[in-house]
Amino acid sequence: MDLTFATATELVGALRDRTISSRELLDHLLARIDQDNARLNAIVGLDVDRAETAAKLADDATANGRATGPLHGLPMTVKDVWETEGLVTTSGATELKDYLPHTDALAVARLRQAGAIIFGKTNTPPYAGDFQTFNNLHGITNNPWDITRTAGGSSGGSAVAVAAGLTPLEMGSDIGGSIRNPAHFNGVYGMKPSWGLVPNRGHIPGPPGSLVETDVNCGGPIARSIDDLRTALGIIAGPVPEEAVGWRLELDAGPAVDDVRALRVATVFHEGADLVPIASDVRTNLDAFAGRLTDAGAQVDAVSMPVSLADGLRTWQQLVLPIMGIAMSPGPTPSWMRAGPWPADIARGLWPTGSVNGNGPCGPPFSRTTTSCSLPSCPPPPSLMTPNVRSWNGFWTSMGPTCPMPWPWPGAAPSGPCCSQW
Repeated sequence: MDLTFATATELVGALRDRTISSRELLDHLLARIDQDNARLNAIVGLDVDRAETAAKLADDATANGRATGPLHGLPMTVKDVWETEGLVTTSGATELKDYLPHTDALAVARLRQAGAIIFGKTNTPPYAGDFQTFNNLHGITNNPWDITRTAGGSSGGSAVAVAAGLTPLEMGSDIGGSIRNPAHFNGVYGMKPSWGLVPNRGHIPGPPGSLVETDVNCGGPIARSIDDLRTALGIIAGPVPEEAVGWRLELDAGPAVDDVRALRVATVFHEGADLVPIASDVRTNLDAFAGRLTDAGAQVDAVSMPVSLADGLRTWQQLVLPIMGIAMSPGPTPSWMRAGPWPADIARGLWPTGSVNGNGPCGPPFSRTTTSCSLPSCPPPPSLMTPNVRSWNGFWTSMGPTCPMPWPWPGAAPSGPCCSQW
């Protein structure tokens, strides 16, 4: 077995069969990090001593027939936005460089309870707020396929660590593509669950140490196989403890991944061309792939978005900016948030005064004191009730374009079609 690139499912099987020990696997991963992390900068924190102790305990339990949990003895890392007891959690922010949580995020605790050994943290842009992975505290994370290319973001460190064989499994988060984007850029599997499926408790943003569940953000796994995603989701999903009396999950595992004929695939290639035009060669490749799926027996249908891309973007921004702002230190609006040009109606939704600096009745988009846009002069988000929602029922997956960008991001929207720049 290739320990570097085996799936988590394969490695757990080898641990249970005692083909390899947890300590041996941990040592192998640490050696990989020593070898490759300097040029990739995916791992930004390690907890070696406690991980070695946990690995020995896991090996002893396995030897005595007491292996417990679907990830028993598996070393793994988590994105540095999830609070980890006794291990610094920065969310890529200099002001949190010494923040040492006293408890695990709920999803991290569930991974540990399932037998996982959390041995490190992976890089993220400040407060997970970008589609690349750079911060002033830890620096830039590079794509393992070509270190001159972006890793994507904000779970760029997570995806790079999985792709480069530094960890077999990762816990990321996604508020606007932050799992999907880097999983695509680095050639690994990622899953953004539906909102509310995985608890956000212990995720930054919101505020460090908060018990509040934030809107929009979704925690999810990054891995090397769909089976790994299924296993991880089954562990981390579920209500927060005080709500468990009121609801439970009955997740459908979906069709077998080797039976394409069982898939229903929705394509949305035609949506939003007025806001984000797709380069012709990218659209040609997307259409060709959809055609191959059809030829293989999948049911592939072009569908309309439940809401227009412009309406969705406007509402998403109005929800997301307060969530991110509540965790950030006072100061000017980051330059990437002022990047434009934005359509006039969306700009008014982001900054109700219509000015790029955001001064006005709602305050700046990022502020400790302004956590919601509640004043009468602030426009409410548009209604999302449309009949198109029904058209998405029954699909297993959807396909749409991603937007590769060069690093550094120049601080303004690209001059040509989004996906033509690589």
